[in-house]
Amino acid sequence: MPLVPEKLRARQEVRAALGSQFWGQEAASPRSIDGKTVLNPCEPVPLGLMAPSGLSRTQQLLAAQALGILALPSYLGDRGGLILDRVLARIGGRTWWATLGSRMHAQRAFRQGAALDGPAMLRPLKDPQNYAACLRLHSQIARLASGQEVVDATGVACVVPLTASLDLSSALDRGDGMQYRIGLHQALAPADSDGSGPLRSTQHVQGAVAVEGEAYLNTSLRVFLSAGISGQLGRFRRRWLDFTAAALRVDVGLTSQHVLGALPAAPDAHTAVGGGWAGTAGGASTGLGPCANPDRHPAFALEGRGTWHALSAGLAQQVWGPLRARCDLRFALDPTYVPADEGERSTVHGLVATALSVRASRLETVVGADCVLPGSGGAARLVVWYSPQRREGMAEVHLF
Repeated sequence: MPLVPEKLRARQEVRAALGSQFWGQEAASPRSIDGKTVLNPCEPVPLGLMAPSGLSRTQQLLAAQALGILALPSYLGDRGGLILDRVLARIGGRTWWATLGSRMHAQRAFRQGAALDGPAMLRPLKDPQNYAACLRLHSQIARLASGQEVVDATGVACVVPLTASLDLSSALDRGDGMQYRIGLHQALAPADSDGSGPLRSTQHVQGAVAVEGEAYLNTSLRVFLSAGISGQLGRFRRRWLDFTAAALRVDVGLTSQHVLGALPAAPDAHTAVGGGWAGTAGGASTGLGPCANPDRHPAFALEGRGTWHALSAGLAQQVWGPLRARCDLRFALDPTYVPADEGERSTVHGLVATALSVRASRLETVVGADCVLPGSGGAARLVVWYSPQRREGMAEVHLF
């Protein structure tokens, strides 16, 4: 069976490394009819199973409908369970397009009907709350969104009333291995993280350059490092257990609204240790998670002056034939000790003490499976995944 070398994904990894310092990153999610969600600015790269597939959900729905499949299923636990999506109409060209999508909350409607008797069992099919529609206008350069839902690295969602951005970036087929991105971004959101307070606006003009290689480094006003290593055993030549792959990725210097050592003490989040602070076993010193969010709305993440670091791991194992089992994990790398004195933090002793105190706090786990599609030469796979933390699951085609 054909095997696509993992090194062919290097250029996409470089592009993703740039995205982790910008806005508008997308990840696969059934939260919207078009099968994706937008991450908060400066979030780490989506885990492999939830990474953008290379085909829009609209394209996949249209392809399925052309084959006679009426709708594609997904799972969204906080909205009733199994859902069915279908495209009703599409117009546009190569650089822009608009789609009208529809959704049925099938499992919720079934449960409602099962509780009724006789003809009343069909009543949930007439309930408009069991249906949804979405009209989206897409452009490869400009974005404008109102009431957009965004999520962070732990799956916590919030709404940004208005966002607008304009981006220019290098082509993926650029021959010199260099990637760049420059853009203008504006967001309008409540001042406080709980959605209260007056609306205020934030604007950013930002550029970045990354070089393809063993590690990806951006040098600008803020320096960050994204590096990874991967390996594999076996070549899919036998039916059983003839392919094992593992990958590690570390993102150092992700933008945060927190400054290490400057967080206020909180009984449920931090405990003072010596001259610094330490996180509890269930918390994350970076302030990740719903119980430790900063006071400002996540839409203002680009204004952050703190940093945090993330470690991502991926495992893949052939089960039988072209079928592989997969698991992706993400951890926050949190120092449990940071010197209280700012001058001491930059000394060799302070840096070593902070580095030695780093511990990993698990943020997310995604499990799933993939299978090479016949006739694709290994370049296309059907991927099924589920995130227990987010209570989300999808089936979609990924291109490599």
